[in-house]
Amino acid sequence: GDDVAGLVIAANEKTLLQSACRELAAGFDVPETTAALLAEDGGAAVVVAEALYAGLPSAVGERIPVRGVEPVEAVLQRGAPMQGENAADDPRLAPMRAWLTQRRTRSVLFLPLIVAGEAAGLFLVSTPEPHPFSLADLSLAQTISAQLGQALENVRLHQTTLTHATDLWLLRNPATAM
Repeated sequence: GDDVAGLVIAANEKTLLQSACRELAAGFDVPETTAALLAEDGGAAVVVAEALYAGLPSAVGERIPVRGVEPVEAVLQRGAPMQGENAADDPRLAPMRAWLTQRRTRSVLFLPLIVAGEAAGLFLVSTPEPHPFSLADLSLAQTISAQLGQALENVRLHQTTLTHATDLWLLRNPATAM
């Protein structure tokens, strides 16, 4: 029961985050958006979904340094978006510079993904050229970020309910479980 439910959970989370990446890229008119969930140790976030421009290799499965990256830590702690207009030269982003350079990121908007009041990950809305995000963009990003966190929480709650229902069914029907 848990194995199947785990696969469904992963599929639904990935589907939600993949759709969110596409919508964020279109909404902010940027060529790349990445969704990354925090690793258990909290020192990095693992890329789980993305929307990319042609020619850029997928980053799914890659680890993005988080610990020691002041703007990212602030975004996750405060739950508010923050931008980096010149990401390649920003000393605060030094721990993730290699990753940003590989991704050809010049400007980036960090959006927190807060689930049930806890930092679960972040979105990186990126461009290969300078792209200052306006105050209106930041306000919209805050709203979108909160909605995506709530949507992910709902997916997780739904999947927990499904897992419990499956476990109960298996307990009542032990002959079928084999």
